[in-house]
Amino acid sequence: MNALLAETSIDQDLSHHHNFEQSEADTSLIMVTNLIVGGIAQHVRTDHGYVIAPIPRYVRVKGLRGKAKANEEQKATAVKNLVGAVNEFLKLTADNSVKVIDELEKSGIEEISESALILTQRFLKKRSDFMAHHSLLNAKEFVKALGVTDSNPSRYMNRMRENNMVLAVKINENYSYPAFQLDKEASVYTELVQSIPKLSKYMSGWDISFWLTEMHTITQYMSVPDFDVVEQKAKTITSLDDIAAFIDDNADSSGVVSATPLSLLEGGETDLFDEFVDSMITDEKEIPLKVISASTEG
Repeated sequence: MNALLAETSIDQDLSHHHNFEQSEADTSLIMVTNLIVGGIAQHVRTDHGYVIAPIPRYVRVKGLRGKAKANEEQKATAVKNLVGAVNEFLKLTADNSVKVIDELEKSGIEEISESALILTQRFLKKRSDFMAHHSLLNAKEFVKALGVTDSNPSRYMNRMRENNMVLAVKINENYSYPAFQLDKEASVYTELVQSIPKLSKYMSGWDISFWLTEMHTITQYMSVPDFDVVEQKAKTITSLDDIAAFIDDNADSSGVVSATPLSLLEGGETDLFDEFVDSMITDEKEIPLKVISASTEG
């Protein structure tokens, strides 16, 4: 039974690792509900509000002797400790909620538009998810990773950042540096250094970091059948099914490429990485046409 519970817990941990959508309030509700539905605890009203307490039958040991009595006493103690811990968690959660509301009121949150709040919430969640999956280094750590000896790492990184030679993200007025931008030789990818000035005109450090690690699709060229062949085939097409079959036979998506830009850097596909950068910073990129030999069979 314990092994099953542990396995289930591990599976849930893996599937919900760093899942910031589930708030502390949700967690509190789940714990209390499970204890009550499981017949272990019940709601009790006190001078300070409602708390949960062990159901009396879990603390009865009358009539038991020896190991059975000792076992029930241990169980009762365990339940008491568990319920006490849940009550303490509920109290801390409530206190924290009050503090958060107070801080938000002081910040003038009432004056911020709802759309801005939603966008901020989405950004914070996206940032949290990014930080859960990618290492961020401070100035000292990044300088060490570069293999550079400098008595003032912050100054060294400031120069690199000001010269667009490194990707940096800002957290609470301090800069951090994604570790994934370092190649096998412990240098910032050359292609990334060349692209940072272009990308930073339109994107923040966080936006660039998100873009590098997310899947994107570009169209290098659009395949079109040879017009003469299409014209010849059109004379023999007599139904919608024939048209659909002709399109299926000649569909060509070879000019469409999907990838994460970071994977292109890691794989040494520098030319393709540059194409992804150009696609990102160009609003209406002209897509060249590539004439292919169309099939007239069918």
